[in-house]
Amino acid sequence: MMLTMAAPATDPDPRLDTTMRVAPGDGETMHLAVHGELDLATWAAFRDLLVSVADLWPRVVIDASGLTFCDARGLAALVAGAVRAERRGGRITLAHLRPNVAKVLRLAGLDRRFGLLAQGLRP
Repeated sequence: MMLTMAAPATDPDPRLDTTMRVAPGDGETMHLAVHGELDLATWAAFRDLLVSVADLWPRVVIDASGLTFCDARGLAALVAGAVRAERRGGRITLAHLRPNVAKVLRLAGLDRRFGLLAQGLRP
């Protein structure tokens, strides 16, 4: 199952695009690919989307290979999704982080908060 969904917002920002798919043979993992910038302009819509996904799927794997920028608001969106997932007994895993995004996570001390995958998308 593959679907492309713009982050829910009254005025979607074209700087952030998301694609979601259910992992083949695994009804418990949602793969979410993020492309663009996760910042002040896009964080709220992404947070709402991620929290909604975390409500429905125990495990969420975010392919961040297309995430070119993430600021403090972007980190807040990721943490909000992680909190929701954890409350429901799930987890958010980040895969394929670009070095600049990985550095922001590390400097904020959040690299230990998320499962991090360097290669592949299997949690």
